[in-house]
Amino acid sequence: AAAMSGMPFVASELKLNIGIVAAVDAALCTIIDILDEDIDGEYTLAGADRGEAEMPALLALVIEAMKTHPSAPEVQGRGASCVSLLVPYVPPVSLNAMAPGAIAAVLNGSRRYPRRMDVMGGSAAALRAFCELCRRMPPGPLGKAIVESLRHEGAVDCVEQVFCVFSHYEDSTEMLEDAAAVHAQLSGVQALLTRLETEPATSLLRVAGLKALFEEGRLDPEFFSAHAAASAMEACERMVREANEYNETGKDAADPPIDTTRLHEVASLLSGLCRGRLHCMC
Repeated sequence: AAAMSGMPFVASELKLNIGIVAAVDAALCTIIDILDEDIDGEYTLAGADRGEAEMPALLALVIEAMKTHPSAPEVQGRGASCVSLLVPYVPPVSLNAMAPGAIAAVLNGSRRYPRRMDVMGGSAAALRAFCELCRRMPPGPLGKAIVESLRHEGAVDCVEQVFCVFSHYEDSTEMLEDAAAVHAQLSGVQALLTRLETEPATSLLRVAGLKALFEEGRLDPEFFSAHAAASAMEACERMVREANEYNETGKDAADPPIDTTRLHEVASLLSGLCRGRLHCMC
């Protein structure tokens, strides 16, 4: 029924059953299915009526659900994922009032469940969605207000928690990339590069962080200053060298080697992008 009726039906059911954890969880799952075009298979609902005119009201309901059920980690995780998917559809005039509450709800959930992968993954995705929104906006008070809310509510602390807990989980690469992108947007390219170099050569955060820098720089020509571009190229070279040295001489015989294929690929992409930026600045 939800697939046929689209988002208005889901919003109605969520509002009607806002106090029931199981019903809220089911509604949030359906919202994710409708909005997330990356989902493959027979359950994809990307063709359903998205009801974009009702997105502000739906975002408000998701925030209310997260506040109503702070002790339900599944609601916190899926709620944050919904926020990440809804934000691009909400008109700026509505976000002006709603962004602080949404950011606070997401970060409250992450503080309550700092070791839940679903909660922290949803939180990182939501924070990145807000950062991406600010990047796309023309300069003005709304973008500044969102960035101020992210910093005030502790977004950098949240992504640092992701780094500390999940940097060696094989299935955490998307979350690590989202967190690294937020870190770079809020603290700067140089700060992220410095953070990546504190990680051991085996850390998956290194690859995810370089990938995040590439994606952010690819979308925003002004993302890298000349100094940041040069520093990123040096960091890529150093991380590849350290991974190779670890495989050749640094690891214990019982430890698995680093799979350097992906690191080489991402480092080459980022280095090429930065080289092009430096060429354009000359």
